[in-house]
Amino acid sequence: MLHGEVEMLNENGTLALGELAYITIERRYRKGHILYMPGDPADTIFLLKAGRVQQYHLSLEGRKLVTVVLKPGDIFGATAVTNGHRRHVFAEALDDCVVSMLDRHQVKELLLREPRAALLFINKLVCRLNRAEKKLEELVFEPIPVRLARCLLEAAENDVVDGFSHQDISEMLGAYRETVTVILNQFKERGLICIERRRIVIRDRAGLHHVAYGDEMPDPGSRTDGRAMPAVAGRQTLAA
Repeated sequence: MLHGEVEMLNENGTLALGELAYITIERRYRKGHILYMPGDPADTIFLLKAGRVQQYHLSLEGRKLVTVVLKPGDIFGATAVTNGHRRHVFAEALDDCVVSMLDRHQVKELLLREPRAALLFINKLVCRLNRAEKKLEELVFEPIPVRLARCLLEAAENDVVDGFSHQDISEMLGAYRETVTVILNQFKERGLICIERRRIVIRDRAGLHHVAYGDEMPDPGSRTDGRAMPAVAGRQTLAA
């Protein structure tokens, strides 16, 4: 994801976003507000200053697949710089949030003027593309327990995953909520986590890491499409 706080454009003396206040507009949005959706003009770049924002796709059946959860310091909507056409994803406030909005033309002028800033910007885009490819690979090849364990490890701050419902997590994994609930309860029974209201505490980080990246094999009957209730397992290699 495009992360680097406001110093993203300030390496080795390069102009910082903090110095671009004259071209930014600050906005506050309530939880649940849609900042943009597919088809909206891509003429603005956003810097998240407070709260969280999720980007996601919706299927024709209305199922949501969250591609990234953004945190303060993240920049999003950056494809506006390269194409300036239309949005292709939803961006929704997960909390009450504060964003700074930058006009694409002015940012583009800055990047043309500051080669080092342009290089940093490209590097951030490549990093985000790599993360998207990794998530796609996991969706196709990894069973849900593995993806869930990785999700908890990545989302935890001081071993606490806060502010996510089971539905939120299922949308991040591309799985059914019922499946996620069953696997979370299995993790709990094994002493890996403790489940509270919208709060998950990791009790055995090493054990959860083993599920996410270890050599345990899944139950032969487990699936990767979210329709079954798979047993807790580690990494899986799919047969042809």
